Amino acid sequence: MKIIKHWNIKQRKSIENRRIDAFLVDIIEVYRKHNLAISHEDIHGGFDIVELEDSFVKWLEAAADNT
Repeated sequence: MKIIKHWNIKQRKSIENRRIDAFLVDIIEVYRKHNLAISHEDIHGGFDIVELEDSFVKWLEAAADNT
């Protein structure tokens, strides 16, 4: 499992969170299994299901930690 430091919103600093890393690994496996990803339309707040591209995995891995 890749360890990534995520920006923790509550602590206002980048920290490691193995729970989030494990969660993201599972989601990325589902992305790859179906060759689909969940994307977000920021303006309207809805979600889009799209064809998987590497950029969607990188975007997901950059998620902030708000736990």
